[in-house]
Amino acid sequence: MSDRKKPKKFSKMGYQQKELYINEELKKLGQEAVYRQDSGGRGNQSTGMFDMEASKEKLLSAASNDYDRRESLKYGVNSGDKRFAGLDASSGFNSMDALVNTDRAVAKYGINKLGHKNMSSDADYAAVSNSLFNKSRDGMSANEQQKEAKDNTSESYTPSTELADARKTVDEFDNKDYDIYKSGAGEQQRKEASQQFLGKYKLDLKKKANFKPTI
Repeated sequence: MSDRKKPKKFSKMGYQQKELYINEELKKLGQEAVYRQDSGGRGNQSTGMFDMEASKEKLLSAASNDYDRRESLKYGVNSGDKRFAGLDASSGFNSMDALVNTDRAVAKYGINKLGHKNMSSDADYAAVSNSLFNKSRDGMSANEQQKEAKDNTSESYTPSTELADARKTVDEFDNKDYDIYKSGAGEQQRKEASQQFLGKYKLDLKKKANFKPTI
Protein backbone atom coordinates (compact mmCIF):
# COMPACT_ATOMS: atom_id res chain seq x y z
CA MET A 1 0.00 0.00 0.00
CA SER A 2 3.05 2.28 0.31
CA ASP A 3 3.12 2.76 -3.45
CA ARG A 4 -0.61 3.44 -3.67
CA LYS A 5 -1.84 6.35 -5.75
CA LYS A 6 -4.48 7.16 -3.18
CA PRO A 7 -6.11 5.23 -0.34
CA LYS A 8 -9.71 4.09 -0.29
CA LYS A 9 -12.11 6.04 1.83
CA PHE A 10 -11.77 4.78 5.39
CA SER A 11 -15.42 3.73 5.56
CA LYS A 12 -14.90 1.49 2.52
CA MET A 13 -11.82 -0.29 3.89
CA GLY A 14 -12.12 -3.74 5.38
CA TYR A 15 -10.64 -4.47 8.81
CA GLN A 16 -7.33 -5.73 7.43
CA GLN A 17 -7.06 -2.77 5.05
CA LYS A 18 -7.59 -0.40 7.96
CA GLU A 19 -4.93 -2.18 9.98
CA LEU A 20 -2.51 -2.00 7.04
CA TYR A 21 -3.20 1.67 6.40
CA ILE A 22 -2.75 2.64 10.05
CA ASN A 23 0.44 0.59 10.35
CA GLU A 24 2.01 2.13 7.27
CA GLU A 25 1.06 5.70 8.11
CA LEU A 26 2.42 5.35 11.63
CA LYS A 27 5.69 3.97 10.25
CA LYS A 28 6.00 6.99 7.97
CA LEU A 29 5.70 9.14 11.07
CA GLY A 30 8.30 7.13 12.95
CA GLN A 31 5.85 5.32 15.21
CA GLU A 32 4.25 1.89 15.60
CA ALA A 33 0.70 0.63 15.93
CA VAL A 34 -0.57 -0.61 19.28
CA TYR A 35 -0.82 -4.38 19.85
CA ARG A 36 -2.13 -6.09 22.98
CA GLN A 37 -1.22 -9.49 24.41
CA ASP A 38 -3.87 -11.80 25.84
CA SER A 39 -2.79 -10.73 29.30
CA GLY A 40 -3.64 -7.13 28.41
CA GLY A 41 -0.03 -5.99 28.20
CA ARG A 42 1.59 -4.35 25.19
CA GLY A 43 2.80 -6.65 22.45
CA ASN A 44 3.93 -6.24 18.86
CA GLN A 45 2.69 -7.24 15.43
CA SER A 46 3.94 -10.79 15.80
CA THR A 47 3.02 -11.41 19.46
CA GLY A 48 -0.16 -9.49 20.04
CA MET A 49 -3.60 -8.53 18.79
CA PHE A 50 -4.00 -5.28 16.87
CA ASP A 51 -5.67 -2.57 18.98
CA MET A 52 -7.66 -0.65 16.39
CA GLU A 53 -8.96 2.15 18.59
CA ALA A 54 -5.68 2.88 20.35
CA SER A 55 -3.80 2.78 17.04
CA LYS A 56 -6.28 5.15 15.40
CA GLU A 57 -5.90 7.67 18.21
CA LYS A 58 -2.12 7.40 17.99
CA LEU A 59 -2.17 8.01 14.23
CA LEU A 60 -4.55 10.97 14.43
CA SER A 61 -2.35 12.60 17.05
CA ALA A 62 0.83 11.99 15.05
CA ALA A 63 -0.74 13.21 11.80
CA SER A 64 -1.90 16.43 13.48
CA ASN A 65 1.72 17.11 14.40
CA ASP A 66 2.99 16.33 10.90
CA TYR A 67 3.83 19.70 9.32
CA ASP A 68 3.45 18.86 5.63
CA ARG A 69 0.22 16.91 6.06
CA ARG A 70 -1.29 19.65 8.22
CA GLU A 71 -0.15 22.47 5.92
CA SER A 72 -1.33 20.65 2.81
CA LEU A 73 -4.82 20.53 4.28
CA LYS A 74 -4.77 24.18 5.34
CA TYR A 75 -3.45 25.63 2.09
CA GLY A 76 -5.41 23.19 -0.04
CA VAL A 77 -8.62 24.52 1.49
CA ASN A 78 -7.44 28.16 1.42
CA SER A 79 -6.45 27.96 -2.23
CA GLY A 80 -9.88 26.70 -3.24
CA ASP A 81 -8.37 23.70 -5.02
CA LYS A 82 -11.19 21.41 -6.12
CA ARG A 83 -9.50 18.33 -4.67
CA PHE A 84 -9.87 19.77 -1.17
CA ALA A 85 -13.51 20.79 -1.57
CA GLY A 86 -15.59 19.72 1.42
CA LEU A 87 -12.60 19.38 3.78
CA ASP A 88 -12.43 21.41 6.98
CA ALA A 89 -8.99 22.73 7.88
CA SER A 90 -10.22 24.21 11.18
CA SER A 91 -11.18 20.78 12.52
CA GLY A 92 -7.93 19.18 11.38
CA PHE A 93 -7.62 15.41 11.74
CA ASN A 94 -10.37 14.80 14.26
CA SER A 95 -11.42 11.51 12.68
CA MET A 96 -10.04 8.80 10.44
CA ASP A 97 -12.39 9.92 7.68
CA ALA A 98 -10.91 13.44 7.83
CA LEU A 99 -7.37 12.07 7.74
CA VAL A 100 -7.93 9.63 4.88
CA ASN A 101 -9.88 12.17 2.84
CA THR A 102 -6.97 14.57 3.23
CA ASP A 103 -4.53 11.86 2.15
CA ARG A 104 -6.71 11.22 -0.90
CA ALA A 105 -6.75 14.93 -1.79
CA VAL A 106 -2.99 15.23 -1.31
CA ALA A 107 -2.37 12.16 -3.46
CA LYS A 108 -4.63 13.44 -6.23
CA TYR A 109 -2.89 16.82 -6.19
CA GLY A 110 0.59 15.32 -6.17
CA ILE A 111 -0.15 12.86 -8.97
CA ASN A 112 -2.45 14.93 -11.19
CA LYS A 113 -0.98 18.39 -10.62
CA LEU A 114 2.68 17.77 -9.86
CA GLY A 115 3.18 14.58 -11.87
CA HIS A 116 4.28 12.35 -8.98
CA LYS A 117 4.04 8.62 -9.55
CA ASN A 118 2.93 8.01 -5.97
CA MET A 119 2.86 9.66 -2.56
CA SER A 120 5.15 7.31 -0.68
CA SER A 121 7.79 9.67 0.73
CA ASP A 122 8.14 12.72 2.92
CA ALA A 123 9.49 14.60 -0.09
CA ASP A 124 6.22 13.97 -1.95
CA TYR A 125 4.20 15.51 0.85
CA ALA A 126 6.65 18.41 1.20
CA ALA A 127 6.32 19.20 -2.51
CA VAL A 128 2.52 19.23 -2.24
CA SER A 129 2.42 21.47 0.83
CA ASN A 130 4.86 23.93 -0.79
CA SER A 131 2.90 24.02 -4.05
CA LEU A 132 -0.40 24.55 -2.25
CA PHE A 133 1.13 27.32 -0.12
CA ASN A 134 2.19 29.14 -3.29
CA LYS A 135 -1.23 28.64 -4.85
CA SER A 136 -2.97 29.97 -1.76
CA ARG A 137 -0.65 33.00 -1.59
CA ASP A 138 -1.09 33.80 -5.29
CA GLY A 139 -4.86 33.55 -4.93
CA MET A 140 -4.89 35.95 -1.98
CA SER A 141 -2.67 38.39 -3.91
CA ALA A 142 -4.98 38.28 -6.93
CA ASN A 143 -8.02 38.95 -4.72
CA GLU A 144 -6.30 41.95 -3.14
CA GLN A 145 -5.42 43.37 -6.57
CA GLN A 146 -9.01 42.96 -7.76
CA LYS A 147 -10.32 44.66 -4.63
CA GLU A 148 -7.86 47.53 -5.06
CA ALA A 149 -8.81 47.97 -8.72
CA LYS A 150 -12.49 48.01 -7.79
CA ASP A 151 -11.88 50.62 -5.08
CA ASN A 152 -9.93 52.80 -7.52
CA THR A 153 -12.71 52.53 -10.10
CA SER A 154 -15.35 53.55 -7.60
CA GLU A 155 -13.34 56.69 -6.77
CA SER A 156 -12.98 57.77 -10.40
CA TYR A 157 -16.30 58.60 -11.99
CA THR A 158 -18.05 60.98 -14.41
CA PRO A 159 -20.89 63.01 -12.85
CA SER A 160 -24.36 62.42 -14.25
CA THR A 161 -25.76 65.04 -16.63
CA GLU A 162 -28.26 66.29 -14.04
CA LEU A 163 -25.64 66.73 -11.34
CA ALA A 164 -23.14 68.36 -13.72
CA ASP A 165 -25.73 70.91 -14.90
CA ALA A 166 -26.70 71.79 -11.36
CA ARG A 167 -23.06 72.30 -10.37
CA LYS A 168 -22.45 74.48 -13.43
CA THR A 169 -25.38 76.73 -12.54
CA VAL A 170 -24.13 77.23 -8.99
CA ASP A 171 -20.54 77.83 -10.14
CA GLU A 172 -21.68 80.53 -12.56
CA PHE A 173 -23.53 82.40 -9.84
CA ASP A 174 -20.72 81.90 -7.30
CA ASN A 175 -18.30 83.67 -9.66
CA LYS A 176 -20.34 86.86 -9.41
CA ASP A 177 -20.41 89.17 -6.41
CA TYR A 178 -24.01 90.00 -5.59
CA ASP A 179 -25.03 92.53 -2.98
CA ILE A 180 -28.63 93.50 -3.43
CA TYR A 181 -28.36 95.97 -0.55
CA LYS A 182 -25.52 98.06 -1.94
CA SER A 183 -26.20 101.44 -3.47
CA GLY A 184 -27.35 101.25 -7.07
CA ALA A 185 -28.41 97.61 -6.97
CA GLY A 186 -30.85 97.12 -9.79
CA GLU A 187 -33.70 94.80 -10.49
CA GLN A 188 -31.47 92.56 -12.65
CA GLN A 189 -29.01 91.93 -9.81
CA ARG A 190 -31.84 91.12 -7.43
CA LYS A 191 -33.21 88.60 -9.93
CA GLU A 192 -29.77 87.00 -10.45
CA ALA A 193 -29.18 86.84 -6.70
CA SER A 194 -32.50 85.05 -6.31
CA GLN A 195 -31.52 82.63 -9.08
CA GLN A 196 -28.20 81.96 -7.33
CA PHE A 197 -30.06 80.98 -4.19
CA LEU A 198 -32.50 78.87 -6.18
CA GLY A 199 -29.65 77.10 -8.00
CA LYS A 200 -27.98 76.12 -4.77
CA TYR A 201 -31.32 75.00 -3.36
CA LYS A 202 -31.91 72.76 -6.38
CA LEU A 203 -28.41 71.29 -6.09
CA ASP A 204 -29.06 70.41 -2.47
CA LEU A 205 -32.32 68.75 -3.49
CA LYS A 206 -30.59 66.74 -6.21
CA LYS A 207 -27.98 65.52 -3.75
CA LYS A 208 -30.66 64.54 -1.25
CA ALA A 209 -32.56 62.75 -4.01
CA ASN A 210 -29.40 60.70 -4.45
CA PHE A 211 -28.44 61.53 -8.02
CA LYS A 212 -25.80 58.85 -8.31
CA PRO A 213 -22.68 59.40 -10.46
CA THR A 214 -22.31 57.39 -13.64
CA ILE A 215 -19.38 54.96 -13.22
